[in-house]
Amino acid sequence: MNTWYTAQELAGQPGLPATARAIRSFAQRAGWSSQRRIGSKASEYAFASLPTETKQALLAKIVGASQPSEIVERDAHSSSRLNDKQRSAMAARLAFIREIERLSKVTSQRQAIALLLTQTKAGELSPYLAERLERANDRKTSARNLSERTLKRWLADYKQYGEAGLAPARRKADVNVPEWAAGFLRCYQRPTKPSVEASYAEFASKHSDERPSIHQVRRFLNKLSIDAREFGRCSAQEAKAYKAFNRRSTLNMLPGEVYTADGHTFDAEVLNQRTGKPYRPEITTVIDVATRRALGFSVGEAESHIVVLDALRDAVQRGGMFVMFYVDNGPGYKNSTIREVVERLGGSIIHALPYNSQARGLIERAHQTIWVNAAKKIPSYLGADMDRHAGHKVHKITRKQLRESGSTNLMPTFDEFRAGAEAEIEAYNRKPHRGLPKIRDPKTLQRRHMTPLEAWDAAIAKG
Repeated sequence: MNTWYTAQELAGQPGLPATARAIRSFAQRAGWSSQRRIGSKASEYAFASLPTETKQALLAKIVGASQPSEIVERDAHSSSRLNDKQRSAMAARLAFIREIERLSKVTSQRQAIALLLTQTKAGELSPYLAERLERANDRKTSARNLSERTLKRWLADYKQYGEAGLAPARRKADVNVPEWAAGFLRCYQRPTKPSVEASYAEFASKHSDERPSIHQVRRFLNKLSIDAREFGRCSAQEAKAYKAFNRRSTLNMLPGEVYTADGHTFDAEVLNQRTGKPYRPEITTVIDVATRRALGFSVGEAESHIVVLDALRDAVQRGGMFVMFYVDNGPGYKNSTIREVVERLGGSIIHALPYNSQARGLIERAHQTIWVNAAKKIPSYLGADMDRHAGHKVHKITRKQLRESGSTNLMPTFDEFRAGAEAEIEAYNRKPHRGLPKIRDPKTLQRRHMTPLEAWDAAIAKG
């Protein structure tokens, strides 16, 4: 903070003449305190001797001009018990404390605070202080207000507790369970999934004594974890969607270590090759877990061990023998025929836990990528995304054509469906898969994920 100024530096300031010569004459008449500047013949005048208007202008010019930011940030990081948001607000408030201390060297603390407030209201704060004003307020809104009472409170907290006293307090959440919680949850945690309003109305009718408001109930529910709040409102299988999980890595697995399979009812109607009537075929797909390659598939009218064995035969014929066959507990997989065939081939069959489809996410996702997208290419699509009115119209047209001519152009025959399924499997195996490592494309030279076929060929190349 500069406390001495030469006539040249004061020339043109508010309340003073415009030339250095006039400044020297003015200073002599007013009796300003002066001294000889070291290393120069020029005289310099004390800040305290200057007119009030001039002092205010000089103070306004130096506010935020040279901020000791590294000192402020270092002091603000001295308390490790604070979180990042508290430490950020403390650093911002400390910047204002340092500014008041600097200004107080040449003027009173009251005038220094008044000057900061004036510049805040006029929007004339330096970029350094303006950026820290919003953080210092520690409000959810972006209001940038500052008051004399606030600055004095920060000064008092700083003098009493140091830098840590400037950190805003964080109120801890009340984790106590209220007495009425059990009664309300009995009305709320039901498989019918009643709304909060309906549950509260039932709870209020059963408890005529003092009870909470519905806003208190909502706040209590928001404090609960998702699995605790949804307990009793959904089954064990559905509740797994709310729980944490560990994603399994297959980077260290080799092709053929694990084959996984599952059945999927095709979401479009196909003409049955035996009866000539529309039906939804059951497709069983086998994929290799390590490379995500779809090795084999089979089509039947329903899930059965014959369809599963046919898909397994196709997979072994294309990809070779497996070590483990990982499947669910469906009737097509959990039977003595499948177990006997797998064991005689030299492998082992492992069944997933009941109600645990998340553990077989690879084959479940493959169904979406291969068969659901394939079904959407057919006019006879019946999936959940199909427009209801369009679906009714297609149904009427196909039934009318079948009655009149015995065939329809809106529904593929079984041979057409089988050929399309082969093409979908081939397209899937040649498409980059996010579960596989990245490589550089030899044509585009861009990095992308490997395709299942590339992963399979790379494993063969490694022996």
